[in-house]
Amino acid sequence: QNANNKEDVKRRILFVMDIHERYKNALEFRDRTANDTNIYDLEKVDILENKLTSMRHQLSIIEQNFSQISSEVMRHQIKLDSMLPKNQLNFLKDKTEKEISQFQFEVNSLDIALDSLITANQNLTARLSPEISKVASKYFAFLTNNKYDTVVLQNDFEAFCKNPTDFELLSKLKLSSGTKEQLYFSLRLAICDVLLKPDTPIILDDPFVFYDDIRMNKVLDLLTQISKNRQILMFTCHSREENYISNM
Repeated sequence: QNANNKEDVKRRILFVMDIHERYKNALEFRDRTANDTNIYDLEKVDILENKLTSMRHQLSIIEQNFSQISSEVMRHQIKLDSMLPKNQLNFLKDKTEKEISQFQFEVNSLDIALDSLITANQNLTARLSPEISKVASKYFAFLTNNKYDTVVLQNDFEAFCKNPTDFELLSKLKLSSGTKEQLYFSLRLAICDVLLKPDTPIILDDPFVFYDDIRMNKVLDLLTQISKNRQILMFTCHSREENYISNM
């Protein structure tokens, strides 16, 4: 039932036509001899009738198969007609392979660049982390009234701190929200001191929203000291910073 080529379909069609022609001849012969009961035995006539009935059934099945095969041939022919010529397909194939090769080259280049950046970042953080940690420790100790006197910045820039009486390093997960804000503000100030030129301004955009009044007053005292050597621009929608600075 699944024809692979047109020749197979033609053979099937010829076979069906042959069966159909034989069936027509048998019917004509039966009609001519219908009134002549002396030629054949009645039992043989019944046998022939049964065979004819079976042949009709087979013919019906063959016609259905023929219809299905014809539809399949038409579908494949439409698909074949819609295909591009072989030279165009080869051109598209070569073009696609070149594009894939170019993309692969770009991916490999990005991998090399990423590895280089990771290595450079590791070297940079390994060189700068101790210096940043030293400056951040000074700021953090001031902000916490020396409750925490040491800040350790690891190579992945994960920050830890410890107090003067305990050698255990505390991660940000063990600190209160206010202390965590102070810790990372100290780190940001330290990074500015280490990486920026001394005359580079620092711009702050509402940095103390989550500070209580005590922590805010302390950090404004620190910024006042820093502003003696570096310009600081702070934007805020609150008035408490202005009120405190005005009364200093």
